[in-house]
Amino acid sequence: MTTINAFSMETVQGASDLSFHGSVITCQIDAAESATMVAGEAVLVTDNAGGVPKVEQLGADTDGAFGFIVRNMKDASFVAGDRCEVAMQGSVLYMTAGAAIARGAQVEYDVSDVKVITAAGTNPAVGWALDKAAADGDLVRVFITTPVAA
Repeated sequence: MTTINAFSMETVQGASDLSFHGSVITCQIDAAESATMVAGEAVLVTDNAGGVPKVEQLGADTDGAFGFIVRNMKDASFVAGDRCEVAMQGSVLYMTAGAAIARGAQVEYDVSDVKVITAAGTNPAVGWALDKAAADGDLVRVFITTPVAA
């Protein structure tokens, strides 16, 4: 998917691709979340009753992600109370690489940079790179494999 605007079409972090498969659900940023969240950012589901699932920022690299915020035509960032779409297992999302990544490599999420890196086996893997990243900052499609049962 590309972003449509009056000037150019470009691929951006958090845009979904191959969206005819996978799971994308509507969520809401938890009222207690103080940070502004961005498309492509990993989220945790919070334990609240009623309504759509509420989500918050992933706290640490060692946490298992519930899913990833999907960019939409109107918003690229989200604050407490905003509705958002969250891509989960089987979805393909454009994500920013934190370093070179081989095509087909399993990737993990880096909370501090909001990027994916090649999985080292210490943090939960979040998916598989469908594209090769030559360097930090490249956009790659990631086949998402979260959430994964413990």
